[in-house]
Amino acid sequence: MDQSTLYCFYCSTYQKNESLNNFIIYLIDNRKKLTLFDLNKGEIIKSNIDFDSIYPTIKNIEPIKSKISNYEYPYKYITDIKNINTYETIAESIGKLSNLKFIPSSSQNNYKLHRIEISGYLNRSGKFEIENLETDSIFNKKQIEDYLLNSTFETDFIPKEVDKIYVTKFFGGYRNYDDKIAELETIKDNEKRRIEKEKRLTLEKIDDVYIPKNLYESLTELDKILDFEAKKKLKESTGTFMFNSHMGGLGMWIRNNWGINGGSRLSKYFNDRNIGKQMFGNDAISGLIISQYILWLKGDKTAWKKWEVVSY
Repeated sequence: MDQSTLYCFYCSTYQKNESLNNFIIYLIDNRKKLTLFDLNKGEIIKSNIDFDSIYPTIKNIEPIKSKISNYEYPYKYITDIKNINTYETIAESIGKLSNLKFIPSSSQNNYKLHRIEISGYLNRSGKFEIENLETDSIFNKKQIEDYLLNSTFETDFIPKEVDKIYVTKFFGGYRNYDDKIAELETIKDNEKRRIEKEKRLTLEKIDDVYIPKNLYESLTELDKILDFEAKKKLKESTGTFMFNSHMGGLGMWIRNNWGINGGSRLSKYFNDRNIGKQMFGNDAISGLIISQYILWLKGDKTAWKKWEVVSY
C-alpha cells in the first residue's frame, strides 16, 4: 500500500447503500481524486473521479460513527486453565500424559526443562482452538493436540462481552520425576550447549544471516542494511538510548541477529576486548556499535580504528 493510499484511508467516508445492501467507501487522495470501494465485495467500483464533480452528491452523507467497546482482559495463562471434568490444569494433564513432572516458572529449579509452546482461542463452550503448538522432542505432540481439541475447559473467567478469548504463555517446563535421570539429562544438555556455543563463535553465518567479524564490518553491514530514513534518524540523534531498547529497535535487532545474545564471532570479538562481560553486557555491545555507527554517519570514518587500538 503506497503513501497516497494510506492517506486515502484516513480521509475516507462511508455510505450505506440500502438498495444494494452494501457499504461504499469514498477514498480521496492528495490530488483530490476519488476512488469508490465496495467494502463487502472487496473491490474498486470506480477510480480517478474528480472530487468537485461528485461533491454535490456526497456532501450530505453522514459518516458512520465508530462504535468502541472494551473489557478487562483476564490474565489467564494456558498453564492454569482447568479441565471441566478432571479439574486438572492443562499443565498437570500434559504432565500425566507425558509421565513428566511439571515445574512452574515460579519454582526453583536446577534441572534442564523440556518446553512446550501453546497458543489459541478458548471459546465460551469450553473448546480450545489451537493456533500454535510446539513441543520438544520428548513429548508426543499428537497426543497433546488430541487432548486439547477433545477436552472441555472451564470458561468462567471469559468476560461476558466476548464469545472467545486468546490465551497463551506456557509458564514452566517438565523434567523426569527421577532426580538422578533429570541430573544426567541436565549434564548432557549443558555439554551440548557448550559445544554449540563454541561452534557459533566461528560461524560466518547464523540462521543464514552474515555475522560481522569486527567493529568495522559491523559498520559497513549496517550501511548496507539500513535505509535512508533510518540513517537520517541516527545521524540526527543525540544519543543511543532510543535505538538500543529492549522493546525493539536497532539494538535488539543487532543482539538477536548477529548472535550477541547466543554467542558468535562478533560477541567473541567484543568479549576479547572486555566488552559485554559485565551485567547487561549484550546491551553494551549493541550500544557501542550504534554509537560508532552514528559517528560514521556524521563523517568520522576512522573512529572505529581509534577505539580498536585503545580497547585491545
